[in-house]
Amino acid sequence: MKKTLFLSLFFALLLVSGCTEQNLLNQIGGTWHVQKYLVDGKDKTYWFDTTKPNFIWTFSGNTFTQNWRAIWVAKLYNVDTIAHLDTTTHSWIVDSTNVTYSYIPTYYTAVAKGTWLLVNGNHFIQTMDSANGNNLYQILDHSSGSLHLTQGTSEYYLAQ
Repeated sequence: MKKTLFLSLFFALLLVSGCTEQNLLNQIGGTWHVQKYLVDGKDKTYWFDTTKPNFIWTFSGNTFTQNWRAIWVAKLYNVDTIAHLDTTTHSWIVDSTNVTYSYIPTYYTAVAKGTWLLVNGNHFIQTMDSANGNNLYQILDHSSGSLHLTQGTSEYYLAQ
């Protein structure tokens, strides 16, 4: 009798924890943007928004994607050459060459893709990708529209 009661309670607990994990997976799934970013308790949202503008973090199934606008500075060269035609040899003679350059900022979409999973009793999100390696984020708070993660001294307040 005690064994049957124990097994019934064990399976009920297992079922409830499975539902909790599925609910958490459903709440995390979707597209998120950084609403607030803290480092050592200080608001660094402006810094984050300028280094990773238009940052979007998407969780879908067991994969994730991070997209943001990145700046690449291109060096543009301009070569001015003055030449004249030598009529006796019928060849061009270069009189002078002036090379100037300028820096042109250009934008591109940076992308990090990989897989993710819940670990340590569904209290952490582990992301794995080839660009950033493995990262572990502690889930401090979550709902269907907000997600509060921490990694080391950084805190991410994400909103959908």
